[in-house]
Amino acid sequence: MKNTLIELLEELKNEIINEILVILKREISSSNKKEFYSLDEVSEITGLCKSNIKRKYREGIIERVYSGNKPLIPAKELEKLIFNLNLQSTKN
Repeated sequence: MKNTLIELLEELKNEIINEILVILKREISSSNKKEFYSLDEVSEITGLCKSNIKRKYREGIIERVYSGNKPLIPAKELEKLIFNLNLQSTKN
């Protein structure tokens, strides 16, 4: 039973990752590609919570810029984050 549950959880995790990757590819390949993304958009695209994204830029993992007092994530940084998330998912 334990192995079956672990296998089901692993399968579910892989399905979620694949769905996120499809959304990410669609977003990145979009012809009207944005230069900057809000924390809400990055959260929606990556599936990470906003506090996790904030932690990543505070730790220097990704860069941010500001529009007034609103933090924005450059598109290149989003691509880098997606690439790193993809690498992590294939290692597990």
